[in-house]
This record gives sequence, structure tokens and C-alpha cells, in this order.
Amino acid sequence: MYKSKDIILTGFALFAMLFGAGNLIFPPTVGYIVGDNWKLAAFGFCITGIGFPLMGIIASGFAGTELDHFSDKVSPLFSRVFNTVLILAIGPFLAIPRTGATAYEVMVLPHLNGDSSILKYLFLAIYFGVVLLFSLRESEVIDRIGKILTPILLIVLAIIIFKGVSTPIGEVIATGTTNNFRYGFYNGYQTMDTLAAIIFASIILKTITGKNKDLGRKEQLVFLLKASGIAVLGLAIVYG
Repeated sequence: MYKSKDIILTGFALFAMLFGAGNLIFPPTVGYIVGDNWKLAAFGFCITGIGFPLMGIIASGFAGTELDHFSDKVSPLFSRVFNTVLILAIGPFLAIPRTGATAYEVMVLPHLNGDSSILKYLFLAIYFGVVLLFSLRESEVIDRIGKILTPILLIVLAIIIFKGVSTPIGEVIATGTTNNFRYGFYNGYQTMDTLAAIIFASIILKTITGKNKDLGRKEQLVFLLKASGIAVLGLAIVYG
């Protein structure tokens, strides 16, 4: 039987897993573009940036504990093609390069007189080396992220948000933008959390079943839903 602290730890870990480069880039960009029309844009953003990933987690959880279970219901061939495209999209084709580029441009580039290819590749080698260390054992990924990375992430985000609210770059202005809901809706999907959530759900289920082998299917789903609730609430607060 799992404990409440296991749900909280997993929820924070899922929040950190979902919170990638796009989650850091798109919300402030949308706010900056739409100005005083931010409420409609935020609503649209939350539908695709929070609602869709939550539906993906629920659907994947109900489908089964393995990633193949999600798409096998169509056909085995479809499952292989879908999973390959999914992994490539949130891996080497889109998400991984964006994450590395964002980390470099936010952490290193502002402190340089110019862009340096040597420093860039050195930083990326160290960055992804750390990522590899956290990812070597699938059964320990949740614990490592929840106990180590998530507290650091929450502290950094709290500092950024406090700084932005206490000393804003300027007054909120009327930018005259239109279709703000659609603009937020589109950018929320750009975080790619909808795709990632399908994989993260199977990782979480594998982790909790590995620790609690006698856990029933219903208890697994309840655990997943509660942890997901914590994660999406955290995303909503940060996005807002």
C-alpha cells in the first residue's frame, strides 16, 4: 500500500518531468504578446498545456502499464509506428535540442561577449551527462527527480516569479492583439506535454508497481490520478 508522501513525491516528480524548455519559454512570451488580453490567452494555454496532458495521462493509465498498451488498441503496426514517432518527437528531433538550447541561452550565453561553439558543446556535454546520470535506472527516475531536481526547480521558479511580480519589466499594456484564445491554445500545445504525458504515465505506473507489487489495478489508477492532480496544479500556478 502506498503512502501520501509517495503521491506527493510522485506528483512533484511528474511536474518536473512535464516542465521543460517550452514550459519556461511560451507562457511569458504569450503574456508579453497579448498584454492586457492575457486572461483569454491563459485560458486557451491551460486547455492544451494542462488539460490535454492530463487527458493523455488518464488515457495511458487506463490503457495499461506499458507504452505499447496505449496504441496497441488500433493495431500492432500502428503501435510501432506511433511509438517510434512519439519517442523521436519528444527526444532527438524536437524536445532534447530545445531543452539543451534553452539551458545554454539562459544560463551561459548572457554572460559571454559572444557565442562560443567550444563553450556551447562543452556545456551541452556536461548538461546531458547529468541528465544521463538521472535516467540510467528507470525504476529510480521518479525518486531522483522528486527528491533532488524538483526542490531545486521549485526554488528557481519561485525566485523567477517573485522577481517578475515584484519588479516587472513594465506596465501591462493594451497590445491590440486579436484571437488571443487561439494564440494561447496554440502555444500551450507547443509545450509538447500532451505527447510526453503518454510516456510519463507508463514510467510512473512501472515505478509504483515495482515498489508495491501487490497494488491492484484500481489503486494504481487512483495513485496516478492523484499524482497527476498535483502536477497539473503546479503547472497552472506557474503558467498563471
